[in-house]
Amino acid sequence: MTETEVIKVCVSLNDYADLVRQLATLLYQQQNFQVQQVVAVARGGLFPAEVISRCFGAPMATISAGSYPDVATRQERVIFSRDLTTSKPLVRTGILVVDELTESGLTLQETVSWLVAWYGLSRDEIRTAVLWHKTKSCHTPDFYVELVGPDPTTGSFPWFVTPQEQSNLWLPTPRP
Repeated sequence: MTETEVIKVCVSLNDYADLVRQLATLLYQQQNFQVQQVVAVARGGLFPAEVISRCFGAPMATISAGSYPDVATRQERVIFSRDLTTSKPLVRTGILVVDELTESGLTLQETVSWLVAWYGLSRDEIRTAVLWHKTKSCHTPDFYVELVGPDPTTGSFPWFVTPQEQSNLWLPTPRP
């Protein structure tokens, strides 16, 4: 394996559910933060955010965000949907932004800034949560289940292939 090769880690449905359960438990044990509004970063944050929303009886809003390399500047750029999607008015306190992981951390960092700028939310009322936090990330989430460092041999970080990405778990036979 070369330094540029990425190690893929296929996460089973049971292991994924256990990580989400651990995150919900971590949030439940918090004394200084009460989840009152969940914001899912689509697509990776949808499943954990829905579970957390149901566990805490908190409404869930969704924002679609994606990060892409900007060829001109050679930096990552985050693109957002125009609006949050929600069926209830946005609760302005106890806001938890949920994604599955911090790769570079830019998506979570920019999502928080976007919520403050576009919805006038107080930064003090927003917390972030992920299942996996990579040590190379520029944003450290307030809550995470696993801290992930580079492979000691290759120096590369693993790529987590979640159950949602594994079509063999959902289709009778994979498409060609």
